[in-house]
Amino acid sequence: METIETGDGAAPGIFDAEARPFLKWVGGKAKLLPDILPLLEVMRLRAGNGRYHEPFLGGGAVFFALRPKYAYLSDANPHLVRTYAGVEEDPAAVCRALDRYRERHDAARAFADERRAEAEVRALYNTTRSLVPTEAVSDPEAAAWFLYLNRACFNGLWRVNKAGLPNSPWGKRMGALSLPSSALLTACSKAMRCLPCPAGSESFFSQSCAVAHSDFGRAFECALAGDVVYADPPYAPITETSSFTGYAKDGFGAGDQERLRDLAAWAARRGVRVVVSNSDAPLIRSLYADTSIFSIREVQAARSVNATGSGRGKITELLIVADAKEPRAASGVYKAFVPSAPLVAAPETVQGLKRLQEAVASREGLAPQSALLDAARAAVAAYQTFREATDGFSAASAELGLTSAMSLLSGAIEAAEDKKGGAS
Repeated sequence: METIETGDGAAPGIFDAEARPFLKWVGGKAKLLPDILPLLEVMRLRAGNGRYHEPFLGGGAVFFALRPKYAYLSDANPHLVRTYAGVEEDPAAVCRALDRYRERHDAARAFADERRAEAEVRALYNTTRSLVPTEAVSDPEAAAWFLYLNRACFNGLWRVNKAGLPNSPWGKRMGALSLPSSALLTACSKAMRCLPCPAGSESFFSQSCAVAHSDFGRAFECALAGDVVYADPPYAPITETSSFTGYAKDGFGAGDQERLRDLAAWAARRGVRVVVSNSDAPLIRSLYADTSIFSIREVQAARSVNATGSGRGKITELLIVADAKEPRAASGVYKAFVPSAPLVAAPETVQGLKRLQEAVASREGLAPQSALLDAARAAVAAYQTFREATDGFSAASAELGLTSAMSLLSGAIEAAEDKKGGAS
């Protein structure tokens, strides 16, 4: 198939001529694809031998270049998720809505008086930014709204305030808007379109390529032995003044970075291959210092956000591979109790843990039973601790508690199974 060089600077031949990123995305990985793709076991995933998970989807450069047969894509940004859903559902409708935005932009910049034209274009952008699509708005319309802001704001920067409302500054674009073409959106729609679900995975995936609004922990919960997870989180700040936490209203701090590290290690021990991108910050170096699980590689990336072009030079970033030396497949009890949807109610979560405790207690031939029961009780206590520490209850805190609970229980079950196997 014909190959092209993408507008975001990817190496020639990385994307096929049809499907490639349609968003201008800060921190996008198009230029680092030659470094990232070799770590993701590309041919195996394209053949459908394992599933690909990307919990920080962003601009989707890795997904579109990888072209896996089965993928679970997610992001914490609900507007971004609706954009992908809209493009997948009806790219023609997205294009029609984009045409209307283009017409408004062209009309606003058509005034002969330059100052009047600039004021009109700025007002159009600010007004559009404030009209956040509600659930009543279709996904294609919501996608067009997001795409307009993406191309009209400063450097494609998505930023929200504490209320979760977009506040990215206007990019002072007075020329014609560069919006994605109908051919590109149609190709991307086809790339995301559903295929038959792989046998045995119905409880984890409702379709071959799912795009979900989800906390990043969900991808690690769904991943099974043989799957691949690529995580590209908001980067840890290199200096005190370089911190950027405005991507989601709750930010992404040191505690989130530590949780991501724990989930990566937990998944690797279950036979999942995990690759994480991050900054070359002291925090990240210290979090991933365990060489029995993690290996760190340095890559050179272009700094994409700066007020001046001279400030966008090369910077060292890290690619971290989590690959346990002796991975174990997820135990039967663990797989039986992975939730099929994000948990949103505390009573349901506690009931699920109690059922898990009962299942552990009923398993015959495992010794010592007391150790497993102790682990189940500790799991319930761990969840309750997270619940009490949360002001109000959220799906994210439920998943965090349940992830910790499952880690405790699966470890105890595997240890008991190992002991049983050694005794036979």
